[in-house]
Amino acid sequence: MRKHLILIAPIFAFFLLLSGGCSSTRSQQTTLKTSTMLQGQYTVEDVNKRGIIDYSQLTLRVNGNQVSGSTGCNHFTGSIESQGDALHISQLAVTRKLCPEALMHQEQQYISSLETVNTLSINTPYILLQNSNNDNVQVKLLKTSHASSLQPKRQDASAGVTHLFQCEDIGMISMMFVGPETITLTTATTSQTLHREKSASGAKYRHGDMVFWNKGQQGIYREQDHTYQCVSV
Repeated sequence: MRKHLILIAPIFAFFLLLSGGCSSTRSQQTTLKTSTMLQGQYTVEDVNKRGIIDYSQLTLRVNGNQVSGSTGCNHFTGSIESQGDALHISQLAVTRKLCPEALMHQEQQYISSLETVNTLSINTPYILLQNSNNDNVQVKLLKTSHASSLQPKRQDASAGVTHLFQCEDIGMISMMFVGPETITLTTATTSQTLHREKSASGAKYRHGDMVFWNKGQQGIYREQDHTYQCVSV
């Protein structure tokens, strides 16, 4: 009887080892399948359902367990873990170049969202990175292969160009283009992103009760009930 037990024990151990090896292989195959789901280069189409500043070029690249990309101002790198539709992005490091306030705010929203998303879903052709506990956190991605098949966007040569105006009573203000329809207007007391709206002549930009209208070398700046005449310098 003891001899039988001695013979059976190594055989049983062999089958346990074989079973464990199969389980490990299945686990590795599952990990490989899910970790490749996000691999590739993406254009960011939307952050937190607020849109993207014109031509600011937000990107995300997933390569193995590493992420990198552009915030439209700075570049970043970090780590990613994924399993099925669950994911976790961490250890994000961002370069520190200064940009217009609107771009810096968009960068903050993008990085913060990447750090808090924990699930993904597919809404062809988009991939949505979301937070299962907060519907307002969402990063919409479009794979570069899909984006390149769409009609190319017109490049805006004026982006980044700054114009200075001397305004009566309030002094110097600056108007910087961040897109063909968007400017950042900076005064001595505030800086805001204004969007272009229809105007009979010239270019008119608005953000709430802040309005800037310019035609040639002339400009008009209005805030609340105050209007100031401005001249380009």
